[in-house]
Amino acid sequence: MTAGPRVAHLIAEYSAHEAMGRTVAETARRVPGDHHLVTARAHDGTAPFAGVHELGGRLATFPFGCADRLAVVLGRIRPDLVHLHVGALGTLAATLPVLRPLLTVLTVYAWQTLPGLRAFRRASLSEMRSSNVLQPRVALSTVLPPAVAALMLRRAGVRTVLTPDPRVIDRLASRAGLTVTRLPSGPRATATGQASMPTNQPSSSPAGPKAYGAWTRCCPPSRWCADRSRERGCGCC
Repeated sequence: MTAGPRVAHLIAEYSAHEAMGRTVAETARRVPGDHHLVTARAHDGTAPFAGVHELGGRLATFPFGCADRLAVVLGRIRPDLVHLHVGALGTLAATLPVLRPLLTVLTVYAWQTLPGLRAFRRASLSEMRSSNVLQPRVALSTVLPPAVAALMLRRAGVRTVLTPDPRVIDRLASRAGLTVTRLPSGPRATATGQASMPTNQPSSSPAGPKAYGAWTRCCPPSRWCADRSRERGCGCC
């Protein structure tokens, strides 16, 4: 057991060779804590995690399509923090009944939108299919109102959203009750921004991997988020 919080990272599909997967793996390596990977499918590079939990099911409906299995796994892990690694539609995942009792933070990697008509005219149908432009999730995130996404997050008790995408900041940063932190792109995103999530550090001065240590000192594990209505000054509840 590593000193620090027990963190469950939820991601639809995991590979350390893919950008989101690398971010999750580097977070687990650099940030003190007991990190568990919860995913529909894990391909490779799982060494940084204390536990790997593959739930199966369709990637497109994760985690909605495996909520029962997710509840069982989270019951075994008993995480202090759930970290959702998602796109824009993942803002709705935080409202799952199994997640609502848990302290949850999101990294929204991109707010995908359909290209304009000019781009459609330039590209062939096969090119658009190969680039995933015509995926249903892209169409849904295109029409997802930012106000609805923010409302769902507030109802789920989520206060912190991390993102490297300026479009996510434009859509959510002005919404009441949410703290949206810009993550740098590339390797620094995991070495700095990801690790700063529990401390509410400004994006221009991320706390780095020591952030969980400060959180631990502020909130002993036996008291973490036992009462969400109680403000302890650390930004964790």
